Amino acid sequence: MKPSALARFFAFALALFALAAPPMRAADSYRSYANARFGYVVEYPSNLLSPRPDPYNSDGRRFVSRDGKIVLRVYAGYNLFNYTLAQQQNFVLKNSKAAKARVTYSRAGPQWFAVSGFIGGDIFYQKTVLWKGAFHTMIWRYPASQRKRMDAPVTRTTRSFAAENFAVPVVSSPPKAAPAKIAAPEKVTPVKGY
Repeated sequence: MKPSALARFFAFALALFALAAPPMRAADSYRSYANARFGYVVEYPSNLLSPRPDPYNSDGRRFVSRDGKIVLRVYAGYNLFNYTLAQQQNFVLKNSKAAKARVTYSRAGPQWFAVSGFIGGDIFYQKTVLWKGAFHTMIWRYPASQRKRMDAPVTRTTRSFAAENFAVPVVSSPPKAAPAKIAAPEKVTPVKGY
């Protein structure tokens, strides 16, 4: 090829590459949500999700996209039945199966566990941290078609939602409940095949 023909070829190839490359999008911007009652903190993509009002008991919050298809829920609850982290994880796995979820990922660390998979056409990702006598939970749910778009926000939110980032909760002891009115759920056994 002549130098001018070679230059035209590379210009043409570069133009094709530019057309085939996915469009660049602006980086997500993040805000922190801090729960004073249970002392946890989580970062959420504020350009993607809007916070909904706190529930009456101030245990957490929901963050929802404009179209309502992407939801992040964060909440905490006292460990009234003194479950171990493994027992709580098995309870979540059992409930996931009952909800017709297909669990594709289940891992645990010293203070946390994570479960992920599919419910219908949606992906869900749950991380639960046991800290100061309470289970602190974060759950993402979004369309599977948004997987690539959601990888970075889910990763960042998950990393921010860790016990080492939590503070001392304002309310430090669980409410007194009458034992006769609280029935423990049936004994949970490990679910195999996940």
